[in-house]
Amino acid sequence: TRGGRTGEQRRGGIGTVDGVIPDIALNDSTTIPQLGFGVFQIGPDETAEAVETALAAGYRHVDTASTYDNENAVGAALEESDVPRQDVFLATKVHPENLAREDVIETTAESLERLGVERVDLLYVHRPIDTYDPERTLPAFDALREAGTIRGVGLSNFSVDDLETARAAITAIGTCQWSGVAISTRSASATSCPALAPRRSMMPRLCACISVAMLRPKPTTSSTCSAALSPSAKEPPIRPT
Repeated sequence: TRGGRTGEQRRGGIGTVDGVIPDIALNDSTTIPQLGFGVFQIGPDETAEAVETALAAGYRHVDTASTYDNENAVGAALEESDVPRQDVFLATKVHPENLAREDVIETTAESLERLGVERVDLLYVHRPIDTYDPERTLPAFDALREAGTIRGVGLSNFSVDDLETARAAITAIGTCQWSGVAISTRSASATSCPALAPRRSMMPRLCACISVAMLRPKPTTSSTCSAALSPSAKEPPIRPT
């Protein structure tokens, strides 16, 4: 681990130039800053400086992915930052092509190597397509959690139906300790995407059933709405990250 830090403990809500970012508590005592700094579409050469600037501004939740091609730069920023590693909630994602059990284990180890850490706070299923099989993929993530390689499991770009299927798989395989689960919604409010509001209103109810937290990544100036919901013919386009 760079700097010898393990990420075992974090502070409560973190102050920023604009106020305080609230933490969300899960049933296993894990806490997640609701607002995170995402590095999607930030080039590898710019990522380290962007993350260091975000940490200096008060962000304590950094979100990357193996497919973003900037995990090395995120790791470099964590090493150079004055913010202790244990104060930063670090999340990354497994590519949909690598969601078979052995691939999950292998590629997660590669992500940790690039990030320069012994474990991450949250590991996402990036998108439930390609090699994703809830009855095989989710136990692999749970095995990583049990081994201490990750602290929590995330579900990104999941529709309500996908979440229902995941909940059924979790129940079927007897993984009853999945309290460290989070969903990335990528949408700050229903008003930003009125057509999605009825379906989004279902998410907190479903989340309560499977012990998950609704997360919001960093604000964006883009007019394109994106959320962890599947598009329909009457809905605006969804841009997965």
